[in-house]
Order: sequence, then structure tokens, then C-alpha cells
Amino acid sequence: MFSRVTLCAAASALLLTGCQDDTSTTTSPPSPGTSTAVASADPGQGQVLRSRGFTVTVPAGWKQVDPTTDTSEVVQVSWGIKDNPFGDVVLELNKELKDKGAVWALDPASASGSFAVHLDASCTSGGLTGSDLESLRKKAQAKDGAQVEDTTVSGKPALKISVAGARAYDQTSYRQLELRVPVSDDEFCSVSLEGPPEALTPAVADPILASFALA
Repeated sequence: MFSRVTLCAAASALLLTGCQDDTSTTTSPPSPGTSTAVASADPGQGQVLRSRGFTVTVPAGWKQVDPTTDTSEVVQVSWGIKDNPFGDVVLELNKELKDKGAVWALDPASASGSFAVHLDASCTSGGLTGSDLESLRKKAQAKDGAQVEDTTVSGKPALKISVAGARAYDQTSYRQLELRVPVSDDEFCSVSLEGPPEALTPAVADPILASFALA
């Protein structure tokens, strides 16, 4: 069976998005009392997604989804599973993240064709390449065209990463914005927004990213 490092290396040849950084298979899964859930906040403020290690708020019109089980067209296309030579790899990576408490959400109203603005959030290990700030910075800078800025999340040093381009396997134009924050020697938490460039505007992205907090 391929290791996670091998799977990510293979997927990167054709898939520019959807493959998280290398993670160790020894990272502890969420305890029974910390399973993924969505709690509704003030209806005017949106939905709070809670999981092991973090919270993030998405607008009220968004829908929490699970790309490991949802076979709808918009989910399969948005997460790069359908019509992707490495779609099975992406699916397996998301299954691993699900075991660690990952959450996903999607804005149905933003879809361009079957590609919509969507969110991934999780806490996981950087594996052999490390989870400290400088290791995360090097991995981010390795992405073609990535812009990396220093920021903070819950008072901790973090990185804001932005990338725009076209997915290699279907030439779909995308924009991706991500926050990564180290939380221990071998773990970091992150939230990523991705979608059509015309839909993933600062007005949409900034409040969501600003809501990301360590729990």
C-alpha cells in the first residue's frame, strides 16, 4: 500500500489542489467526545463548525458536506475527485483527515458549472517535513506562484497562503486562500478556501478566515 507521502507526491503531478501536506499516520484521531459537529450561531452570523482543535464560521447559506461520502456532482468536482486521474488518491487523503476531525463546507450559490467555493479545515501532522512555522513556510513557497504572508491565529504565529491558477487535469481556474498555524512540534491546524476566482472575493473570504480560531 502506498504511504501518504507517496500518494501526495503522485497526486501533485496532476493535481494542484486537494492534497494536504504529508501527515503521519500516528496522529491521534479525535476522542469520542470531540467528533465533528456544526452549531448554529446567530442566524445573521452564520454557522460555527467545531472540531478537535479549532472552530471556523461560515455564512448561513453554506452547507456542511463530506467529500468522502457525498457523491453529488458539485462536491465531487469541487474537491477534485471526479474526472481526475488521481481522484482516488484525493479521496483517500480526505478519509485520513476525516479520521482526525476534518470538516468541510461548500457554498452552493457560488458554483460556476459544478465548481463551487468550498472550505477544508483540519489539524494534522506535517510528517517528516515538519510542522513548525519555517517548515510550513518552505512547503507553501514550493507551490508555483504562491504568496506567503506572516499573520497570527489566536495569538500564535501563522501563515496566510494565496495561490491562483488552473487545475492541471481539467484546466479549471481556481483561487485558494489558506491559513496554517503550528500548534505543537508535530501538528498544525489549517483552514483552506478554494473556488472560482470571481466568486472567492475578499468580501467572502476575509470574514471566514478571520473567524478561524484554535479551540
